[in-house]
Amino acid sequence: LIVMLMSGLAEVFSLALVVPFLGVLTNPEKLAATPIMSYFNNLFNISNPDDLLIPITVAFALAAVLASFIKFFNSWLSFNLTALIGSDISCKAFRKILYLPYEEHLKRNSSEIISAITTQLPYAIQFINNTLRIISSLIILFFLIITLTAFNFKVSFSAIFLFCSFYVFTAKIIRKKLTKYGILFEQASKDHIKTLQESIGAMRDISLNRTHRTFLKIYKDIDYPMRKYVSWNNVLSGFPKYFLEGLSLVIIAFAAYFLASQNDEFVKIIPTLGTLAFGAQRLLPNIQETYKCWANQRSFAASVKAILDVIDQPIIASETSENIQPMKFKHNISFNNVSFRYSKNNPYIINELSLKIFKGQRIGIIGSTGCGKSTFMDLLMGLIHPISGNISIDGIKLNKSDIKRLNSWRTSIANVPQNLYLTDRSFKENIAFGMPIDEIDFKKVVSAAKKAKIADYIEKTRYGYNTFIGERGVKLSGGQKQRIGIARALYRESEIIIFDEATSSLDNSTEKKVMDSINRLDSYLTIVIIAHRLSTLANCDRVIKIEKGLIKYDGPPDIILDKL
Repeated sequence: LIVMLMSGLAEVFSLALVVPFLGVLTNPEKLAATPIMSYFNNLFNISNPDDLLIPITVAFALAAVLASFIKFFNSWLSFNLTALIGSDISCKAFRKILYLPYEEHLKRNSSEIISAITTQLPYAIQFINNTLRIISSLIILFFLIITLTAFNFKVSFSAIFLFCSFYVFTAKIIRKKLTKYGILFEQASKDHIKTLQESIGAMRDISLNRTHRTFLKIYKDIDYPMRKYVSWNNVLSGFPKYFLEGLSLVIIAFAAYFLASQNDEFVKIIPTLGTLAFGAQRLLPNIQETYKCWANQRSFAASVKAILDVIDQPIIASETSENIQPMKFKHNISFNNVSFRYSKNNPYIINELSLKIFKGQRIGIIGSTGCGKSTFMDLLMGLIHPISGNISIDGIKLNKSDIKRLNSWRTSIANVPQNLYLTDRSFKENIAFGMPIDEIDFKKVVSAAKKAKIADYIEKTRYGYNTFIGERGVKLSGGQKQRIGIARALYRESEIIIFDEATSSLDNSTEKKVMDSINRLDSYLTIVIIAHRLSTLANCDRVIKIEKGLIKYDGPPDIILDKL
């Protein structure tokens, strides 16, 4: 704000020097006779009026340079402040997304979240920058208007009133359109990212079925309207400038006529006319800047709302607590009449389910698609919470409100899913997933890899544990990926490991090798395996069959294998 004020004063100073500058060029004798110039003449011992040309020209040039420097510094400060605020908002938004409860992530489309961070956030940051520019422009306008009206009230007031009225009238007409296009753009950007995600995710099917044109058409139908909304907003925010550039010349022409008609000597009105022209040249860009920033703010309002919706989401304080210690369970995990459904309008996925899982057991879970297996696993891991009934660990209930205990329980569990998420980083970083690279315990990485039967392969690669594995583990086979998942679970030293259809995409030979690795894990580990192939569960202590959210079988694997 201090620099903004300095910028406004610098504009006044440079504008005030136009009069003596033009005066010394056209009528130096008259200028030298003014009280202010007489004082400077006596101070610097100047006797000849023509000698004023050099100091006044230098003063005018220095004032112009100073004003430009202050404006540049003001702009630099504004952009830096915007960057700092923008980074703060971006990190806050990402933090809120990361700490959203898992149940909330299930309800949301990922394209909405990605759009908010990648597309809407930059426009929200521009909103902040526009606010700073409006404040700066209004301060400069205030000083310019005061100076110009003090210099020549009638002409200046008439011109300023005409300019401002035109912008206010224009703003009133187009404000609804700006808001409408902003909302349409915000929705289009979500669809844009959704289309990209779906296209990249389905690339194999697109290539096989030769459906490139279909997806290209979908993309085009979304992309052009999105660009059009941005284009229209740019047009609406910029068009008054072109009309007023011509209008300002007309006003200056009439001002020249008005001043000339009141004064016989045209030379005498040149300083006045030049000052008005110079003032208009400074005034118009600042009015246009104020209007354009306001128009952009109307356009970006929907984007700001999208970001605020993310930032306004509450975070439970204990969710962010660090150094959560894994819960040690000694006896059993108990499901007591647990029921769950995703919303009131949906049927129950799990319906009054009761069972106990004892420490050190190998449990197999089977059932048809949609029977509730994955939901059961999410309940077991504490990612979602029962609608009725409860889950207890060694007789102590897991409570949704006791986030600290819930986080402690989650930390004690490792999950190896069917589609393991691997980053384009080293084996070491993927096994110690989520750990800062300088905090990775390399001995633990090697130990986990050996237990998962992947160490021999890693050590044969060019850089060993520092070898990069490619995006999503593209350089690895299915079996190798799953062994990395097992190693990741073992690195965390979790006492409960859940395999969620981890071997369903593997061929029989590879699956057998991976299952051998799982079966050789320490006996104190509690292992729960979801599988489609019953042969996968042959070495389990118990097999549980779930149908329509109910347990239809709970017993030794050989009995159910014989029945099937």
